[in-house]
Amino acid sequence: MANFQAVERTNYVRFRPVMLALLTAYCAAFGIRLSERDGRHTLLPDGRGENTAFGDGCDDIGDELYELLRAHGLLQEVGLPLPGEPVDSDDPERIEPDLHLIATWMEPGEVLVVESAGHEKLHYVSAFATAFNHKGEAVGVDLRDVYDKAAEAFGVDVKTISHAAY
Repeated sequence: MANFQAVERTNYVRFRPVMLALLTAYCAAFGIRLSERDGRHTLLPDGRGENTAFGDGCDDIGDELYELLRAHGLLQEVGLPLPGEPVDSDDPERIEPDLHLIATWMEPGEVLVVESAGHEKLHYVSAFATAFNHKGEAVGVDLRDVYDKAAEAFGVDVKTISHAAY
């Protein structure tokens, strides 16, 4: 079986200055690199794994991030394992970054757009985009939505449109 290859990135947005140290530590824990241009930041994969998607997950948040989360009153909200505390062995999946939470650290009026695309050889291609406001609210679109849109626009049953996969 082939491996899924993904790529992700965001647009440039302004984060509240008081949140930048927390944002930097949080992103580092999840393998996300911050890039800055003209006072705006974008989230990029750090390239540690095979995929160029956001992080490989997190097993342990580390002391620095723990202290920053505690200082901002966010420990309960985040739900990450404490420093030295392993991920629950009954749930082997690693904890993924919470982009809803990251979005709440933006300046009011900013919109964070995350674009993601990936493929498994040529078996299938997937892509989606999600936009978050500074309240952590989100809207999104998925590449597969085109099948419903085509069926409606062209007056055909969506079940008659074959999918671009094998």
